[in-house]
Amino acid sequence: MDRNFRIPFVIILLFVVMTTLSGSYPVSIGVFVLVEGLLLLLVGKKVNWNYGRMLIWGLPLGVAFLMLFVGLFFLSNYIPWLNTALSWSLG
Repeated sequence: MDRNFRIPFVIILLFVVMTTLSGSYPVSIGVFVLVEGLLLLLVGKKVNWNYGRMLIWGLPLGVAFLMLFVGLFFLSNYIPWLNTALSWSLG
């Protein structure tokens, strides 16, 4: 992992943690962004930071994870405790 990837990733990670802890965004959004970043790191390590292969492997995994996350939000319209859990904020 080179510096051109690490510095923006750390900045985004700190921004997500700060906005989640301040209560600006629900914790579920922060967890989603952190898991997407972890997915990016794991795929990068698996393909030895080859950006082309990272795109080929990471894009379908990211889209699948996004579809699961959006599906949870649609499902939360019918399950009240899930809606409370997904929209919970620390602030």
